[in-house]
Amino acid sequence: MDISEEEDGRYMDNGLYIVDGWEIVGRKGFKGNEQSYYDLQDMLMEIDATQPVDQQLGKEFLTAKIIPTKSLKIGDKVLLQNYHGEVENLEVVGFKDGEPYVDRYLNEGSYEQNSNNYIRDEFVRICM
Repeated sequence: MDISEEEDGRYMDNGLYIVDGWEIVGRKGFKGNEQSYYDLQDMLMEIDATQPVDQQLGKEFLTAKIIPTKSLKIGDKVLLQNYHGEVENLEVVGFKDGEPYVDRYLNEGSYEQNSNNYIRDEFVRICM
C-alpha cells in the first residue's frame, strides 16, 4: 500500500498502522522517532493521578511487588481490588485446598466461608 503526500499529512505523526487480525503487521507514513524513553512506572503514576479520585489505584498499588500467589503465607498483606474497583489492603488469614483467603467478608464468623475472600489469580500485589 502506497500513501500519497496528502494522505501522509492526514495521519500526522502516528503514520498508518496495518493490522491483520489483532496483530500490527506494518506501518506506513511514519517519519519521526518512537517515544520509547518514558519510564512506564512514571507514566502509570501520571495517568492514575489524572483519574477521578474514587477511581485511582494509588501509588501503593502501582509500585507494589508482584509475586506468585502460591508463595503467600498467613499474615502477608496483599492489595486487591473490590467489586467497585477500589484497592483494599487485606491480610492472608488462611488456606483451603491450597488457595489463600483474606480478611474481607465475614460469613458466620469465618472468612473461609465466603468465596469472595479467595485469591484465585496466579499473581498478587504484596505490601512491603
